[in-house]
Amino acid sequence: MENKLAKNYIKTIIEQDCKNIIKNPYMGWIVYVEYSCLLHNVLGYDKGCIDANYPELFFERLDKEIEKGLRPNILYLRLGWQTFEPEKNNYSWRNENSIISKYIEGAKKRKMQIAFRILVSDENKILGKEYNNIRLTVPRWLYEEKGFEYYFNNEQSRTPYYDNEVYLYYYEKLIKELSKDFNNPDLVAFIDAQGLGTWGEMHDLQVSGRLTLQQTLETHAKIWTAYFNKVLLGATFGGGAEDINENVIVPKYNYMIRRDAFGSKWMGDFNARYLKNFFPKKIPIYAEVCYWHLKDENYVKKHFVEDNGIKVPDIRTYLEYAIKQAQECRANTLDLRVPSDWSEWREKGLDLVNKFAIENGYRLSITEISYPKEFIKNKEIEIFYKWKNSGLGFLPVHNNQLKDNFKVSVVLLNNKNEVIYQHIDNFIEPSWLKEDGEVLEVSKFIIPQSLDTNEYKFAIGIVNKNNIPAINLAILNLETIKQENTWYGSWYVLDNIKVI
Repeated sequence: MENKLAKNYIKTIIEQDCKNIIKNPYMGWIVYVEYSCLLHNVLGYDKGCIDANYPELFFERLDKEIEKGLRPNILYLRLGWQTFEPEKNNYSWRNENSIISKYIEGAKKRKMQIAFRILVSDENKILGKEYNNIRLTVPRWLYEEKGFEYYFNNEQSRTPYYDNEVYLYYYEKLIKELSKDFNNPDLVAFIDAQGLGTWGEMHDLQVSGRLTLQQTLETHAKIWTAYFNKVLLGATFGGGAEDINENVIVPKYNYMIRRDAFGSKWMGDFNARYLKNFFPKKIPIYAEVCYWHLKDENYVKKHFVEDNGIKVPDIRTYLEYAIKQAQECRANTLDLRVPSDWSEWREKGLDLVNKFAIENGYRLSITEISYPKEFIKNKEIEIFYKWKNSGLGFLPVHNNQLKDNFKVSVVLLNNKNEVIYQHIDNFIEPSWLKEDGEVLEVSKFIIPQSLDTNEYKFAIGIVNKNNIPAINLAILNLETIKQENTWYGSWYVLDNIKVI
């Protein structure tokens, strides 16, 4: 092969981009639409947050932060079932004037994917009648359904028994309807496909006894996987279902991991367990920082020091700690959380934000490629290339809902940059890890006799199921040709090649 390559092949070394932030799906920074921000203002410990009922104000604040340097990739809707289905069979996201629709359209306008968690546990303790509905997440109409049963959780708030047949019937109807509009991996980065218990974090889960807790969680997983087969689904770690999630839900239903508590003692030995038990199997981790309301000195003192025992003298030290834990765990994403926190991250840790954006997630490139000097029709052509991932995370396409969604593709383009020949390599899975180093891959294809003899642009890209480039590569000094209908990715032109 070496003689053949030396004699008949062109070998090109490609310059790597090691410094710039590269925006791609399923990775990067996340900003929250948070159902409880209004309550936080009422209780007085959120300085300058925005009520989730006002998407215009949310995006006005977000745009200002983007102008000043923040680069969020994902808009995370952390909202209750009540918001998605305020009346039975009335699905609010299909109303263009609804709050959810405005958030989704705002995300699209800014070329941000969405993610969501549907909360199914009310939180209205200590508020009294005046604020009783502020954190209502379970629909009012569900409480009126015959046979629906609930308990009072550890915050003395109403919560469905999660094995209740009436609850599960309407829950499945909701997920089925959601899938009709959101089983779309171009739009949706991931879904927290649990959202049960206190704060949606799987705390204080109770069942009536009709099913065991494991059977109940498997029932939920079966519902989600029955309708969402193209979008990453996540299991929440850190709550009361961690053992079931680790031993059953993740391996059996191909869930990824959503972990709260980064930047706190509550992480315990999670990083070590993840790196031992999940990372080698290419199960991705999506990380949430533990603390928010960073403008509130009393909140910071109580949670950083009194509750957590971490001697954090200032916000900067906390941000460093959170980033350190997320990088150790090889997280694909991390959260800037709610609007009142964005300026704290930017003002006190923009360098850390940029560090995470550059180093975490995946960062794919071709380092070297060899190809024939001419492409001969009706003769097998072999392309040899070395791929590399220099990011701490990875493109999450191994053995999950995104499996086979992204492929390496080579194309020939005419002088109008139109694709006149395309080969998609079904044997290359682009889920390389950083420790793999340079990975030699080979593509083989045959140019049909019907293609005109001519000179064409020879280009490469990673494409989605629509055969359109959908991943930006970390390479420099190649001509890029952007295709329509995609936020990410280009054809990377390697050479002009003659087809004979």
